[in-house]
Amino acid sequence: MHDLSDSAADFLILMDADIIFEEEDVLEQMLAQLLADPHAEATTDTPLKAFAADLTKLSLADRASVAASAQTSKRGVLCGQLYCARSKTLRQIWLPPALPVEDGFLAAMITTHGFTRPDDLSRIAWVPTARHFFRTHRSVTGFIAHEARIIAGSTINSWLFTVLWREGRTGHGGTFIESQNRADPDWLSRLIQEKVAAGGRWLVPAHFMLWRLTPLKGQPLMGKLKRAPIAFAATALNLIACVRANAILKGKNAAAYW
Repeated sequence: MHDLSDSAADFLILMDADIIFEEEDVLEQMLAQLLADPHAEATTDTPLKAFAADLTKLSLADRASVAASAQTSKRGVLCGQLYCARSKTLRQIWLPPALPVEDGFLAAMITTHGFTRPDDLSRIAWVPTARHFFRTHRSVTGFIAHEARIIAGSTINSWLFTVLWREGRTGHGGTFIESQNRADPDWLSRLIQEKVAAGGRWLVPAHFMLWRLTPLKGQPLMGKLKRAPIAFAATALNLIACVRANAILKGKNAAAYW
C-alpha cells in the first residue's frame, strides 16, 4: 500500500488472486457505490463459497454451511478477499507485522477513523448486487480449524483495539502503529505475550463464543424457528473452535504462532 500503489490514485481495489467473478461489472459496481456515497470510505461485495455456485450438487453439510454464511450480517464488514476504498483512507492505515486477521483490523480502523471517533458502520458500504466466489474448506474439521484461526486472531485484535482506543485520544491509530513498527518490529508479539501471561486459563472473549446466535435477535417467532437449527449447530461448532483457539493462544509459542 505505502510502497507500491500509485500515489496519484483516488481509489484502490485490493483482491485475492484466486477469487472468481461471474459478472463483468463487480469492480465497477463497487467503485460506483463509493462515488455515489461521499460518507463511505470503502465498499465490499458479497463473498460466496465456490461450491455454492451450483446449488443442485450440494451435500447436506454444504447446504448448512451456505445457510450459516447467509445469516451473517454484511453491515460494516470488510472482506479482505475484495474491497474498494478511498486511497487517502488506506494511506492513513498501517498494520502491525504478522497481524493474523487483517480484514477485521482494517474494518475497525475505517469505521472508527483510526480509533478517534465512535464506531460508524456506514463508513463501509455493502453492494448487494456485486459478488465473488472463493474456494474454501468443505469438511467439519476444516471449518473448525478455520474458525479457530479467526477467533484467535480476533482475540488478538481485541487486545490491540484496547491499546488503539487509548492512543486514539491523541491522534489517528495508524500514526501510532507506524511509529511502533519503526521503533520495534516485535511490539505486537510482546503485547500478545503480556496478555496471555495476564489472562488466566481462558482468553477468548465471551461474545466470540455466541455470536452466531445474533441473527435470531429481533426475528419474529417463525423467523427464529427457521433460523434456529442452523444457528445452534454453527454455535456448537464455534464453541469447539473457541476451545482450540484458546489452546493456540495459551501455547508456549503463541506470540510466534502467526
